[in-house]
Parts: sequence; C-alpha cells; structure tokens
Amino acid sequence: MEVANIVLPAINQTNNTLSDNYSKNDKNVLKNASILKLPNTIVGRVKVDKNSKTMSSDSKDALKSLVDSLIGNDNSKNRVRAMDIQRVINIINEIEKKILILNMIPKNLDVVFKIDIGNKAFNIVKMYKDIEKELKIYHNQCTASGMDYTEDENYIELTHQYRTIIRRIYRLFLQDKQLYSRLYHSYKRRMEDEQHLEEDKIKKREVVSEELVRELEQEKSCKKFEMYIKEIKVFFEERLMESVEEEQKQQKKIERIITKEEQTNKQIHVVQNSLNETNLKRYHENKEREKIIDKLSNDLEAIRANSDKMKKRIIDTSNKKNDQTKMIYKQKTDALKAEIELLENQYNELILQNNEEELNLRKKSYKVEGEVENWIHKYDQEVGERHNELEELIKRYNEGNQALSIQRDRFKEVSEEYYQIEKRKEEERLEEERLEKIRIITWTNNAIRIQRVWKKFYAAHGPFRTVRIFFNINFIL
Repeated sequence: MEVANIVLPAINQTNNTLSDNYSKNDKNVLKNASILKLPNTIVGRVKVDKNSKTMSSDSKDALKSLVDSLIGNDNSKNRVRAMDIQRVINIINEIEKKILILNMIPKNLDVVFKIDIGNKAFNIVKMYKDIEKELKIYHNQCTASGMDYTEDENYIELTHQYRTIIRRIYRLFLQDKQLYSRLYHSYKRRMEDEQHLEEDKIKKREVVSEELVRELEQEKSCKKFEMYIKEIKVFFEERLMESVEEEQKQQKKIERIITKEEQTNKQIHVVQNSLNETNLKRYHENKEREKIIDKLSNDLEAIRANSDKMKKRIIDTSNKKNDQTKMIYKQKTDALKAEIELLENQYNELILQNNEEELNLRKKSYKVEGEVENWIHKYDQEVGERHNELEELIKRYNEGNQALSIQRDRFKEVSEEYYQIEKRKEEERLEEERLEKIRIITWTNNAIRIQRVWKKFYAAHGPFRTVRIFFNINFIL
C-alpha cells in the first residue's frame, strides 16, 4: 500500500458554502473536511493499492462516512442545499473526466494518436510524458542511492512541473468538448484493437512474454480503477439526491412567500402615496403652463400683424431695386457685346499668325526627328558591338575560371603529396633520432658496466693481471 496524491484543480470559491453548513461541535466532520482540503482539492490523500489501483475496504468505509458527514443524514439539520448538491455532482463528474483523461492517454505515443488529437494537444501530452519519465528516473536514482528526494530542490521542481502540466492537460481537454470526444474515440478504438490482438493470440496459442502480461495486467487494473470511480460517483449521486424533510422546506418556502408579499404590499402603498402627490403637483404645474401659453399666443398674433406690414414694405422696395438692376444689366450687356466683337477679330488675326508659326515648327520637328533616328541607329550599332565584345570577354572569363579550377585541383593534389612527403620525412627523422638515442644509451650503459667490472677485478687482483682480466671482460661481454 502507498499514499497516492491525486492532484485535481481547485473548486470555485462558491463551494465554500459547504464548509459553513457543518456544525462546529462535530469534530469528526471538521477532521474529514481537513482531509479533503476543501476548497483546494476534492480528494486529498487516499490509500491506493499499487498493483490493482483500487481502494482498500477501510478507505472505502472512511470515504462513505465522510460523504455522510458532508451531506448529512435524513434527520440532520445541516444537510446541504439543492444548489450545493448539483455543484457536488458536477464536481464528481469533473473528477471522473479528469481520471479518465489520464487513463486514456496511451503509454507509447505514436503517429495515429497525434493525428487523432492534433499537433497542439500532442505536444502537451508529449511534454507530460517526458516530465513523468524524468521524475521516475530521478526517483529511482534517489532511492537507489539512499537520498531523501523530498528535500531535494530538483525533485520538488520536477513535481511542480508535473502538477502544472497535469492541470494544463485537464484544462485543455475539459474546455474543448470536441477534443475530449476525439481522445475518447481514440482510446475506445485502441482498446478494441488490443482486444482483437489478444483474441488472435489466444486463437493462435502464441507464447506471451512477461512484458506483455504485465501491460495487460496494468490495463485491467486501470479498468478496475475506472469502475470503482464510477461506483463512487453513483454512491455520491444516490446520497445527494435523497429526500430530506420536504414538509419543512415547503413551510419555509411559504413563510418566505408571505414575507415577500407583505413587503411588496408595503412598497405598493408607498408608491401609491407618492403617485398621488406627483399628480397634484402636475395639475398645478399644468394650470400655470396654460396661462403662459395664452400670453404667448397673444404675443404671436401681434408679431404676425407686424410681420405682414414689414412684408409689404420689403416687396415694394425689392420691386424698385429690380427695375434699377434691369436697366443696369441692359447697359452692361450692350458694352460686353461690343467688346466680344473686337476680341473675335483679334482672335482670327492670332489664328492666322499661329498657323504660319505651326508650319515652321513642324518643319523643325521633322528635321529633329530625322536626326534622332540617325542617333538611335548609331546607338544600336555601338550597343551590338559592345555586346559582342562583352560575350567574348565572358567566354574568356569562363575559360580562365575553368583553367583556374583545374590549377586549384592540381594545387590541392600537389599540396597533399607534399604534406605526405614531409610527414614521411618527419617520421624518418624521428625514427633516426630514436635509434640514435637508443645507441647512445646502450654505449653509455656498456661503458658503465665495463668500468664497474674493471674496478671490481682491479681491486681484487691488482695491476699485474690486467691483460688477462681485460680478456675475461671481453669474453663476458
């Protein structure tokens, strides 16, 4: 048995009303509520079997007693409201979805799973798998070396990353219903394929390896865990939807309705009084306004009479001014006609002059166009010659580049040969130096040995036997 921390996102702050309904004297309820760690998590720490991933009987009884304490018995006055019941049911459905999301992710990610859920979701799931793998490796290393991984900063950071990526996966699949359905269909199809493979293996009577057996046991344990979560969900819904003192609730509703009606009657009476007062005020205001309207109508009639008189005066003065303007207009039109005739004569004379100038200018333009055509023809000839010269230069340049590339290749070959020759010479020189050093060392060692032998024989036998000793030494050497 081990303690498994099932990390789920926080409930909304509105769920804090559940904790207000508990009795202060009931210590067991407060203790169980602290185990749940509301409102931050729903399931805090529950004993889970490693192999089967199911709760023990003690933990089941504790969880049921916890539900009874949270919801309240039939005779309890602290039973939660219908809104809170619906909220708890929604939370349980969310728990089931979250546990199913993690179980529906395959152990080995492949291209088919990537196509099923899309690139964005696949990258997040891949990140989750990588962090989980690193966390397992680090945990195994710490346990093998005997280290306390709970106090290690790297392990704490990895666990923090693991929880954040799990929350991110929850948000991704819970907010997007289409993505959740795609994940579910992928999981369903994968389970069907695995079932068909298992049936084919049983028919063919193939020998199954230990790893495959272990994977099948893990899948069965995951299914058992999902079934147990569904049982808990059904248990929650049955306990939450039980009838609790319906008559008392109806009486309370009736009392609330009566109090609301009394309050509304008082408000209506106050509004009627205020309406009567406003009607009286408006009656007096309307009388004053009628007096003002009568005065304004009399003033309007006087203004209309004065305006008619002013209109007659303005019409007379305007007629006189129109007669004067007509006389002035006739005089001006006669003068303008005389000016127009003079200007027409001048215009005709200018047209004749302009025609002569136009002929002269056309002749000049013809000459200029001929000269321009000659210049263009010469320019085309020069450009063609320059183009031919440029082609010849490009041809020579390409030939030079080819020769240069050949020379470069030859230079590379010669440089490699030169490098090999120099390398061989250096190796020969080093070999000669090594042999010379060996020769010198052998000479020095031989000389030292001769001197030592000579000294020993000279000290032992004296100088009169030097010749014989010398021959013995040579014989020994």
